[in-house]
Amino acid sequence: MENANEYRDTWRGVQIRVPERWQVRSSGPGLFLHDPAGQRAIVIQPRLGATTLDDLEHDLLAWLMRFDPKAEVQAEPDEAGGPRVCTAYARTSPGQEAIGVFVLQMRSAGGLISGFLAPALTYDNDSRIAVSALGSFQPLPVLSHRTWREPSEGAATALVARGWHVAGGVHRSRGQEPTINFRTWADPWTGALANSEAKLYIEPGFLSGVLGNLIRGVAGQGRFVDAARYAEQHVLPALRLEAPKARITGVTLRPDIIPLTVVAEAASEGISPEEALQGQPSCADVELSFEVDGITLCQVSRVTTMRLPSALSRGVPLWVARVPYSYRAPLDRFAEWQPALEGMAQSFQVDAKWQQHEREQGRRHKAKPTAARRPLNMPQLLAEAERLVCEHLGRPLAIHERPFDPWLGTIGGTAGTAPVQMSFGAYGESAWRTATARI
Repeated sequence: MENANEYRDTWRGVQIRVPERWQVRSSGPGLFLHDPAGQRAIVIQPRLGATTLDDLEHDLLAWLMRFDPKAEVQAEPDEAGGPRVCTAYARTSPGQEAIGVFVLQMRSAGGLISGFLAPALTYDNDSRIAVSALGSFQPLPVLSHRTWREPSEGAATALVARGWHVAGGVHRSRGQEPTINFRTWADPWTGALANSEAKLYIEPGFLSGVLGNLIRGVAGQGRFVDAARYAEQHVLPALRLEAPKARITGVTLRPDIIPLTVVAEAASEGISPEEALQGQPSCADVELSFEVDGITLCQVSRVTTMRLPSALSRGVPLWVARVPYSYRAPLDRFAEWQPALEGMAQSFQVDAKWQQHEREQGRRHKAKPTAARRPLNMPQLLAEAERLVCEHLGRPLAIHERPFDPWLGTIGGTAGTAPVQMSFGAYGESAWRTATARI
């Protein structure tokens, strides 16, 4: 594999050669390596809950069926104590037949799915590239870390590199929902921060003028904008207070996060995915460059925006913006530190019991009954949200834009359990080194 780049990730404990011009995208505890068009992708996905190879095969098929309900997985006979090799067939978009090969591995810590999908028309060449990359998979020592818990109320947790500084806590303002902030840093130029804050806006007009005195201090005024525009109009000006010459150097749209937003809103508020999607949710990862103390820094901020569905806003033109996390490092060390910085930022999780208690308290204060929660079929809800997002975008999602079980990760960030980090190093040398003879 000529002109490949080496990707080193001390957060997940892996290094792998990335084909020329391909990109790497983290997906919860796993990774996608994909070509620019998103038609070819390598998948490396740990499965913490798996206990058997059959579990892994079920999870793989469930993921493929989100592309194509008629997807198939054909497994080779297992060798005693060894991995399972599967061939997959699916349509990744209308008229686009794809073939893939996946290796399923089990260890005491859980399972690992690794493999690739490629168009059937170019499979022979694509498979050689993918197998070469997967064969280069090697474990790395994982960055040592500890669990941080919000000190005053136990309201959130996060993973922090050992030896790094950490700060954070719950902040309460009269008439507003409490927010939680978290920050960790190694030095003045290298660190990550996350928060649960949501900024509420009301669109200007007659209605906002009438309600202005009622919502002052709770919601600002401003026209609805998508995540990229919000970064330009709000995130960049805020950064320029610290670094006047700061600029946006790249925007990566994240339609894979939009179904997450839809699922989270529907699940927490008891509305349908269709109602949540009416809010025009958008998400982007925004890269910024600036200089501090003569050092050029790179920063990535996750940005989301969404109109409040009419079922929740009662017809008032309200919308919400979030910057759930940001991380930064000197430009010459950014590639080295990015996986760990992103991992720490994304590990920030609001405690589910604390959040539920706060919501119930808020409803009592407003004399509103607690909404009855109906059982949710999360895989079905996600599949429906992805279908609606495809209709909204006017195109199918690419392979790397359909993550495995994203509701188990953070959503800016909310989850029910303490953060967990699973190292690829637990699987030792790549099973692809021994499995390729069977492919």
